[in-house]
Amino acid sequence: MYSTSQLLSDVGSSNPIVARLIIQTCELIQPIPIELKQKEDIIKILGENVCERLVKCFKICRNIRNKVNVMNEYKFDQLVQSKSIEIPSIIELRQDCESFLYQAKLALRDLSEIFSVFYIVEYCGDVYKKSNYKVYGDWACNTFGADDYLSKGIKEEEVWIKKIKDMRDAVEHPSEESKLLIHNIKLVTDRTPSYLKEPKWNLTGDNESSIRRDMEKFIENILSFSEELLIALLKKALPNKPIIFEEIPVEERDRDCPIRFKIGLDLSKMELKKQ
Repeated sequence: MYSTSQLLSDVGSSNPIVARLIIQTCELIQPIPIELKQKEDIIKILGENVCERLVKCFKICRNIRNKVNVMNEYKFDQLVQSKSIEIPSIIELRQDCESFLYQAKLALRDLSEIFSVFYIVEYCGDVYKKSNYKVYGDWACNTFGADDYLSKGIKEEEVWIKKIKDMRDAVEHPSEESKLLIHNIKLVTDRTPSYLKEPKWNLTGDNESSIRRDMEKFIENILSFSEELLIALLKKALPNKPIIFEEIPVEERDRDCPIRFKIGLDLSKMELKKQ
């Protein structure tokens, strides 16, 4: 397991994953009146476990993105004019894709521990199952109501979470009906001019999509979901406190430490208390 200092030195606080899961998490929970053990658990879950998984995903994605950029700089005209055409490819692309999905699935599994910091989650009499966010969504609906912000927040994320799970399950338990298909760089000649198509993937029966773009989207989705879930649970823990969580506009975030949220005081609640 990486330590916080290792993660900071490895990719730096300018990386949004590190900034938002380590530094931002510490800043958000520091003034919150919850038990020290709860704060320690939150930091371990987000600042260590989930952060480590996402940094690994980031490195895999960065490697593929860099190779796609090299592909885009390829002197295609010279390639076509040459006597033999050598199509560039990404070595170990399948292994990278499978490793990415494994780490993404583990990140979601690790993130699910955040519920147990605040609640004992039960569903239909069974203790919650890690990584099954439909269970958490149903639990939130049953506990707080379907219109509650926590219930809605979890339900809204179920589609992409299921996609990661389905893709990783297809790696672990492939079948004729469900396989993860990986397509390396491909020369497309049925159009004029011919061109190189970046690596894509798909599950059996689904349309192909860009590996690079999907990985970037999955990383951002897990990162955003992690911090939004923490904030939703913190709000539940202090319903009567004059505390608010403010989102910093992208253009105003510090490039050296691009945290997304900051904690502040709800002046309207403070005025009501004075009255």
